[in-house]
Amino acid sequence: TLELLAPGSAAIDAVDRAAPRMPRARTALKELLQRPRVQRLASARSATAWARREDVPTHAMVEIVGSALLQDEPSRYALLACADPWERARMVAQAIAHLEGVVAGAESQHPEAWPKGLSWN
Repeated sequence: TLELLAPGSAAIDAVDRAAPRMPRARTALKELLQRPRVQRLASARSATAWARREDVPTHAMVEIVGSALLQDEPSRYALLACADPWERARMVAQAIAHLEGVVAGAESQHPEAWPKGLSWN
């Protein structure tokens, strides 16, 4: 899924001739959002609910998910400034992958082993 949205992917060029891009982007984003680590984030759970709604057009779903998950101003403005819906979907996919990495990093600190009421952060 994420490799499907990776910039410069040769697979994208070959597949693009065979099928429309945005339905594939929607599928890939839905798969990324449903990953267990991503689902630990409240904003991702909310975004997943929007991604599942087939009555919401894909380009609108990308915007909703992006606005829910992209928190820093430069990323939000970059998303708004991008005219290509496929590229916006890539940006959102990369943000989801980054968030998944952040959650994985937090898990590796094993907070369940910390003394009650204590945080190393």
